[in-house]
Amino acid sequence: MVPAASLDTGDYTVRAGHNRRVPYTRDPVAVLLDARARELLSRAYARPGRWVGARLDNPSAAHRAQLGALGIDPDGPDDKSGTGGLNARSRWGRGFVRALYYQHRNWSGAPGGGNWRATRRVVPRRGASLVVEVGRRLPGSRQAGVLLPGRAVRVMVTTGGREHVRRSTAPSFTLDGAGQSIAEDRGWDANT
Repeated sequence: MVPAASLDTGDYTVRAGHNRRVPYTRDPVAVLLDARARELLSRAYARPGRWVGARLDNPSAAHRAQLGALGIDPDGPDDKSGTGGLNARSRWGRGFVRALYYQHRNWSGAPGGGNWRATRRVVPRRGASLVVEVGRRLPGSRQAGVLLPGRAVRVMVTTGGREHVRRSTAPSFTLDGAGQSIAEDRGWDANT
């Protein structure tokens, strides 16, 4: 069971490097996938340094209706920021990747354990990194409802920080003034 705190939508505010306060909201797709992200991460924490795979089922009719009301097409293209980096294949896949990183950084327990915190971390988790790959489409079974179509996803937890990162930071998120992340660039409405 996922504690209610893990469904945090982040409706608090954070400073954006100046005196103007900017609302922070989580991606609605990621919020829907938090519980599934925790399941996969629990298995990955039990096997550090080794790949752990799962099937990310395609969105259900209820998910499509909920996201459609927000103007989000879960089958739409990956809305990643910047160039390079992970190709999550679809908006649904990107939401799952965001849920994985959010749960890992803010709600995971002690290193090496699958425990989940009851309260959000004050400082994001450091010292253990995630490597995520979103793979090919997987067909469903011929019997309706037995095995849903989806995508292959695999995760590995590494220790020692960020040595696995081989890409540059997206320019829109640099701190040198070359770019900035603003609410208008998000694919969802921060005021709902």
